[in-house]
Amino acid sequence: MLIGLVLSAFTAIANGQDVKPYKEGPVTQISYIKVKPGRFDDYMKFLDTTYKSLLEANKKAGLITGYAVYSAEARNPQEPDLILAVTYANMAALDRTDRQKRSQRKSSGPTVSRARPRLIEVRCAMYLAASLFEN
Repeated sequence: MLIGLVLSAFTAIANGQDVKPYKEGPVTQISYIKVKPGRFDDYMKFLDTTYKSLLEANKKAGLITGYAVYSAEARNPQEPDLILAVTYANMAALDRTDRQKRSQRKSSGPTVSRARPRLIEVRCAMYLAASLFEN
């Protein structure tokens, strides 16, 4: 009888470990962007070329499942003009993209081609905030 009680306690503990405080599934990272005055066309060109090609490569590599760009009507100078959304298969995919970025930096070092898009982005827009949402 004592053995049965001990075994049922271990079974209850093992079953309790299967319960996760989160759900598996897609996660979307939302970035809120304020475009600098007079730079909207420049920033949209950046999004349509450099940003889009990077996201398409990440999608082809299986790092992301989708992405979108939304316009927002800013009612004051502190609100975003654009909202960028990138969807990952799950939270673990975010870790893979972070590891990939670090390994790319180590292997290739700083390059003009990688620094230039970031410079264009900084000159044209300001990153306000980001959020993660489980879908």
